[in-house]
Amino acid sequence: MMKVLKEERGAALLLVLFIILVFAMLGLAVMSASIGGAVRSETKQKDVQSLHLADKALNEAVAMIQGMLQAKMGSTSSNYRINWKILKSRYKNMKLAVGIRTTTTTHL
Repeated sequence: MMKVLKEERGAALLLVLFIILVFAMLGLAVMSASIGGAVRSETKQKDVQSLHLADKALNEAVAMIQGMLQAKMGSTSSNYRINWKILKSRYKNMKLAVGIRTTTTTHL
């Protein structure tokens, strides 16, 4: 009986080391997934911000052009007003042609 116990010395130590190794690997996997999610979130936030900045710049340019046209043609002239529906559809088509990915709906 004593001979069997002597041959199993160190088995508990190996089992504990193996369990520690498994938990360490699980911890690293969770930490890696967490860091990856944070990086994806930051990238998505930058994409959305750049899209909104581009929309804002376009809106400002259109407003400036419309103001210049109205100043030259007079504010009552309806022949030279900008058709906003056509402008919006052209802008959306331009975004699709260039390949801009939009994850949120933008309001022009």
